[in-house]
Parts: sequence; structure tokens; C-alpha cells
Amino acid sequence: MKNQNENIVPFVATHPGEILADEIEARGLTEKELATQLKVTDAYLELILKGQNEVTEEFAFRLEKVLGIPVQFWLAMQENYYEDTRQIEAKTYQLTHNTVTHT
Repeated sequence: MKNQNENIVPFVATHPGEILADEIEARGLTEKELATQLKVTDAYLELILKGQNEVTEEFAFRLEKVLGIPVQFWLAMQENYYEDTRQIEAKTYQLTHNTVTHT
């Protein structure tokens, strides 16, 4: 028997860069300061914050070292983003092609 929660599709996928942007603000940092601490370019960090680049394992390790937020958190956020995006795209396809199945 399927759990009702298995059919829930998120409305929007949250990229880990959005969480990182909130963290930067909460800590009173600038993007430039964090980029320097992470030893990445400003442009690289900006791509992450805009959701245009993924949080890699290496970058997650840097975040853990600088911010104290575990690697596993960042990698799980990235995987959740991929999964949510996939589900949203599949649901959109179903809706636009009238192939919604009812369970």
C-alpha cells in the first residue's frame, strides 16, 4: 500500500545555494568575505548562490570547515534538489500531456 506522502510533488525545488545565501545573511558576511574564506572565486560562489552550479563534495567540505555545517547536510540538500526537480519536471510533463494517473 502506498503512503499518501509518496504522491506529493513539491511546488518548487530549493537549491542549496538558497540556504547558503540565508546563512551568509544570518552571519552578517558578505559574499566576497565568504568566497575568500572558502578559497573560491567570487564568481564561483555567485553561481552556487544563484543555483547555477552544484554543491560538490569538495565545496561541501569547505563549507563545513568554514561554517561548521556538516558535509552531509550540503550533499543531501543537493540530492534533494535533484530529486525535487525531477519530480516537478515529471509532474509538469504529465499535466501538459494529460497523462495524469490516479492512484
